[in-house]
Amino acid sequence: MRQEILLDAHTQLEINNHSLAPERKKTEARDNNLEILRLCKKYEVPTILGSDAHISFQIADYNRIYPLLEETDFPDELIMNYSPQRFFDYLGL
Repeated sequence: MRQEILLDAHTQLEINNHSLAPERKKTEARDNNLEILRLCKKYEVPTILGSDAHISFQIADYNRIYPLLEETDFPDELIMNYSPQRFFDYLGL
């Protein structure tokens, strides 16, 4: 039921690269993001990758997320901002 609500509303969960930055001192962020990715994979919930950039060279920098995607064997097809076209197709545009 919950998965259907998320999909019907085109809701996507964000995995935020900056939340994993050591200077943020969020010790639980890695484990929390891994669990989110595992659940999204299990229930086939679309996600987006976010960089939370505060400076231009950090835009679309996902270097801290990539190891988590590998560890969970997260499928590319669930990453909705993998390409602009995939994102637009998901939204039905």
